[in-house]
Amino acid sequence: MEHLGSLLETEEGYGVHHHVGGQFADASSWIEWRERAAGDDSGVHVRTPGPAAPSPLEEADRQGHEIEVDDLATGTPLGPGVHATGAVHGQQAVTGCPVRPPGQWDTCLVETSGPGSR
Repeated sequence: MEHLGSLLETEEGYGVHHHVGGQFADASSWIEWRERAAGDDSGVHVRTPGPAAPSPLEEADRQGHEIEVDDLATGTPLGPGVHATGAVHGQQAVTGCPVRPPGQWDTCLVETSGPGSR
């Protein structure tokens, strides 16, 4: 992971980077990302227990919601709708989040309300 001014650039690998500046109740957040190549697969976790959990990545997957960043949407067995960029992983298909080609910046609005996310 590398800080480039106000940007956070992550490298390949499976990991979780936490915002530890405070907790959020209900919130609306714009996320911005740029894929380097077609097939890059990432996500933004919300409603997670945080870095103090015994296994932060497993707990983020189990207790939180992952907003997909995956232009190929190859997830199984539930099909591509709930694995496409902007979807809530495995739970809610994407609505209104068109994806630009690799190398261009994308944005998506993520809203959390109560225990849910969209």
